[in-house]
Amino acid sequence: MKSNEFPLEKYFIAYFDILGYEAKIAATAGGNGTSEIAALINTAIQFAEKGAETLGTLAFQSNGMPTDGIKLKVFSDNFFLCTKDNEFELLQLVANIQLFLINADIFIRGALCYGDLFFDSKFVFGPGLIHAYKLESEIAIFPRIVVDDSYIENCSLHAYPESASDEIRQALDGLGLLKMDSDGYRFSNYLDTMYMIFGEGPPQTKSLFITSLKAHKKYIEANLSINTNRLRILQKYQWCKNYHNEFCKQHELLEYII
Repeated sequence: MKSNEFPLEKYFIAYFDILGYEAKIAATAGGNGTSEIAALINTAIQFAEKGAETLGTLAFQSNGMPTDGIKLKVFSDNFFLCTKDNEFELLQLVANIQLFLINADIFIRGALCYGDLFFDSKFVFGPGLIHAYKLESEIAIFPRIVVDDSYIENCSLHAYPESASDEIRQALDGLGLLKMDSDGYRFSNYLDTMYMIFGEGPPQTKSLFITSLKAHKKYIEANLSINTNRLRILQKYQWCKNYHNEFCKQHELLEYII
């Protein structure tokens, strides 16, 4: 096949993987645990596909513009999603997946960026994917999904073409979709994003969010307890603890503080 049959296009990209995946597999080898992990990942895939379809429909209805949808591929513990024009829906979807997986004691780390990509049923490649991988492996460090400036800067070219990048940052921070970390990197603020969608709704949806928050607390506490002698791993869950407690204080949910 000729090289011009693989044209690169601009995409908003999400890439993340499961922390401690190899250890989880090793700990459950020979038992049912491996199948349980696979089942959870499969459920997350179905969840993502359904969410992408729903959010894509909402985006189309809200702005009247045709959308290219959110595309998804999963290999082992690696999740890859991309879209040409559903950047805000992708932010919400990733936050939803992150909280869903943590509720099953599966913590993830990754990145969101914007870049050149070729994507079809067989191939995914391009500088955008390489950049996302480097952000995940070298910058994210903790169980967070960092949001690169390239992602934010190009949001203004789509939904808000007349807005400056700083205005987009302020809007995303103000909505709770992003949060600035102590090292100067923004990350997907999944607790606030899900609270905005479910926690401030009717009693039934608020109850679902509180159930998720309790699970979030439970698994952070459990991982802090079992990793007391593993400093590198312990630091990751201490980061989660701090994030969890900041959220609880902000929304006066003090009974759920760790």
